[in-house]
Amino acid sequence: MTKGAFLGFVIFTGFVVSLCLGLGAWQLQRHYWKAARLAEAQAMASAPAIAPPADARALQDYRRYRLTGRFLADRDIIIRGFAVAGASGSRLYAPFSLTDGRTLMVQRGWTARGLEAERGVQDRRLQTIEVVWRPVHTRTSDRRLFSLVNVPEQDLWTYIDPPALASLWGLDSLVPEGYGELRAPVAAAEGLTIEVFQSDLFNRHLEYVATWWSLAAGLLGICLLIGWDRRRRFAAQSKVG
Repeated sequence: MTKGAFLGFVIFTGFVVSLCLGLGAWQLQRHYWKAARLAEAQAMASAPAIAPPADARALQDYRRYRLTGRFLADRDIIIRGFAVAGASGSRLYAPFSLTDGRTLMVQRGWTARGLEAERGVQDRRLQTIEVVWRPVHTRTSDRRLFSLVNVPEQDLWTYIDPPALASLWGLDSLVPEGYGELRAPVAAAEGLTIEVFQSDLFNRHLEYVATWWSLAAGLLGICLLIGWDRRRRFAAQSKVG
């Protein structure tokens, strides 16, 4: 490698290493921010339930709410493909009509595959339930990778699509921004399972930090090895001369 080529490589290495170190530092900041957000979500979900706000737009993600109303019977939807403790099964969702006229979508819980039909809502009684409000997973943003498309006409659902559900259920009052995840006691009474609460936020930023800084270290190491080899060759030539 000529002197000019080596100098160009050193400049390139300096730029890329600086970029990788900067991106790693940014991901480290993201790690601490996400850790704080996850802790906040867990604390909110574990706090005592409160009454829902008058304005549905003020419902907070991961906040625990106490709702009074009725499940609308025979309107469950089934989203298949969720495993709990190694068993294949489905999550059941149903509209819950509040006493103030609004309707929220509630995940009633998980049931083993083949038992979905017998776990449908049958009781229309007025009741009070507790839910953790969750962000909606939509087709355009959080849809699961490689999931099949929804076919409402065949009652086939692979992800939550609030507008389609509102149309299917004939509910103009359905709140579209999220859904409530039913708490364990009520779910258990209905023969359902509530999975351990986990935020939809994932903190993998330390992996990204390791990736960026490893790239920086690797490229810097290559540059140093080339520099060392050039110096060794130059020293050998000087002795011969």
